[in-house]
Amino acid sequence: MIGVALWRFISANVELTRQYWTVGQRIQVELLKGERAAYGAGVVSELGTRLASEFSRGFESNNLHRMRQFARAFPEAEIVATLSRQLSWSHMLGLLPLKSAPARQC
Repeated sequence: MIGVALWRFISANVELTRQYWTVGQRIQVELLKGERAAYGAGVVSELGTRLASEFSRGFESNNLHRMRQFARAFPEAEIVATLSRQLSWSHMLGLLPLKSAPARQC
C-alpha cells in the first residue's frame, strides 16, 4: 500500500515539474520571445494575475517568474524529464540560484 502511495506522489511530482517547465518555456519563447527586457516583468505580472484568478494558487506572478527561470536554467526537455524523476520542484528551485550549468549538474 505504501508503495502505491509513494509511486502516486512521485508521478504527481514529475508531472507538476514538467508542467511548470512547460509554462516557463512557453512564457520565455512564445510570450517574451526570449527577451529579458524590463517589460517582461510587467507582462508576466499581468499574466500571473489573470491565471491566478482563473486557476487559483500556483500561477501567481512570483511562481511564473520561477517557472521561467527554471526553463532558462534547464532549456532541454530531456534533462527536465530525467531530473523530474529524481528531484522535486522544491529541489529544482534550490538549484536555480546556481549560476553555471556545471554547478547545477552536481
